[in-house]
This record gives sequence, structure tokens and C-alpha cells, in this order.
Amino acid sequence: TAAMDLDQALGMVELDRLCSSSRSQLHEALVNLLQSQQPASANLSMATRATLGKRGLGQLEVAKGSLDIASDLSAMVLGRTRTALADLEAAQSSIADADARAIAAEAAALQARSRAEAAVADQTAALRAAVDDATSRAAAA
Repeated sequence: TAAMDLDQALGMVELDRLCSSSRSQLHEALVNLLQSQQPASANLSMATRATLGKRGLGQLEVAKGSLDIASDLSAMVLGRTRTALADLEAAQSSIADADARAIAAEAAALQARSRAEAAVADQTAALRAAVDDATSRAAAA
């Protein structure tokens, strides 16, 4: 249905947004974690490195949450897609069955017409023969 298609499209947009957001969060987390692991000679104090490490871990938790939501949304979209495909296959099967029945009905109608035309031709021939016979008897009498 149109509502399901719209809902599924919105789900795909949300899934794309979540994945992009998670990608950015993971990148920032990795940068912060790498900076927190720099040796002391990198002009970063221990407090700054600890803050960067905590921020990186926090960003990883947020990214994991986003990925969990994206995974759930992906499963929902996949389930709806499979349902839509099954509905489409059922509709295609129904159409094929209807086509087959229409072809069979057309063939039966053609056979019935042929039989009717043959019966009319036989009756016409019999009537002509009877008329010819009656005409020849009348002429002989």
C-alpha cells in the first residue's frame, strides 16, 4: 500500500541518517581515543588525555546506540520489504492465473462457436436437400 511504501521509504531515510551519524561519531571517537593515547611528549596533559579518552568512550557508546537502532530499523525495513515482495509475487500469480483462465475461456468460446457454425451448416444442408427433394417431387407430379 502507499502508506506502507511511504513508511518504508521514511525508514530507509532514517536508516541512512543513523548510519551516517554513527560513522561520524565513530570517526570522532577514534580521533579522541588516538589523541588520548599519545605519549606525554605530544604536549597534552594527563588531564586532557583522560578527558579525550572519556569523550571517545562516550562517543563510542552513543555510536553503539545509534547502530543498535539502525540495526533494529534495518530488520524492520527488511521484514516489510519481504512482505511487500511476497504480496507482489502473490499478485503476479493471481494475474497469471486470471490470464490462464481467460485464455481457456476464449478457447472454449471458439470451440463452441465452431460447433454452432457446423450445426447451422448441417441444418442448412439438410433443409436445402429437403427443399430440393420436395421441389423435384412436385415437378414430377
